[in-house]
Amino acid sequence: MDDDTDASEPTRLARLLSNPLRLRRAARILIVAIALGSGVAWATLDGAAQSLVLAFGWIALPFIALALGVGEGFFIEHGRRLRRNIATLLLSVVLALGSCVALAVVPDGGQSTARSIVSGSTYALFYAAIALGLGAACAIAFGRGGAYLGRRIQEVDDEGW
Repeated sequence: MDDDTDASEPTRLARLLSNPLRLRRAARILIVAIALGSGVAWATLDGAAQSLVLAFGWIALPFIALALGVGEGFFIEHGRRLRRNIATLLLSVVLALGSCVALAVVPDGGQSTARSIVSGSTYALFYAAIALGLGAACAIAFGRGGAYLGRRIQEVDDEGW
């Protein structure tokens, strides 16, 4: 058996987590993919299959939003994109509330194709808005909190415990 793999070579996950640009891009791609999948499931599936797809989306949501927040938080920590994330947070709250109201008003899509398309796309918008809002909130927390935490650790270290 030839084992030529280097034990010091980082894994694919470690490489992804070490680069905030890749992490942010991967999180955004996952948000779009799961939002579209959830919207299609909401509009076309019924019963257990629909519940399974939607549950997978909601279970994956916090992890994806956390990854997006870490990726965006890196830029906030270095003095960039704070206003953009605040605007994203506010806009996502408005979109999530609006799409929630639209989902409550639009009847189920079982009767016509147009209603199914509207209902599914509204659900996809709802999922994406919540994911982007949580990601922006995590980014603001990590970006602003990382500098504060670093200063506090340095102060404690300077005092000598």
